[in-house]
Amino acid sequence: MSLAERIINLRGDVDRLIPLHKQNLYKHTLLAYSSSLLDLADAIVTLSESGKLSGIPILYRTFSETFVDFHNLSSDRAYGYRLQSNRLKEWIKVLDNLDPKHLEWLKESAELDDLIEFKAQLAKEKADLSDQFKPIKIGNKFDLAGLKDFYDTVYNELCSDSHSNLRSVFSRLNLDDDDPKIHLCISTLPQALTELEITLIKVFQ
Repeated sequence: MSLAERIINLRGDVDRLIPLHKQNLYKHTLLAYSSSLLDLADAIVTLSESGKLSGIPILYRTFSETFVDFHNLSSDRAYGYRLQSNRLKEWIKVLDNLDPKHLEWLKESAELDDLIEFKAQLAKEKADLSDQFKPIKIGNKFDLAGLKDFYDTVYNELCSDSHSNLRSVFSRLNLDDDDPKIHLCISTLPQALTELEITLIKVFQ
């Protein structure tokens, strides 16, 4: 079975499960991460097949971040509290530093009616979290997943692509299917999909 076919089959499984588990935060979160992984994997395969290679490392950086959270959450339900802590931290930072001219845009994009009430809700959620569930930095996420070496090497290179640093801009001039970075991005997708399949079976059957 091709990579594209595996993604289609898994997408069908995830789409079927999502409506059934909206009331279970843990399962719903796992499915949300699963859906993101499949969308990103599909986009990477599409770019590869169309020869638009320069976008692959950028998408793969997000894929790797999503996979690490998915892996850590599937390994430990309590990791969900760390994810919530990160969510609260980022939202509160945005609201504390919000330029008034962006207020309406934020309310529309986040579908919020009352930002004052929303901020109070965030503060309450943060207070309710135990001190042991503090926000977790990206490097620590990879470390927790046993992927410190990946973070120290490959992830650094992927960040260079995402930020369009000069070394990455020049390297894009000569990209082809044999490029080691492109090869890594594509070749590791099947392993990630296998873990997703195993997790869906373990948690939902």
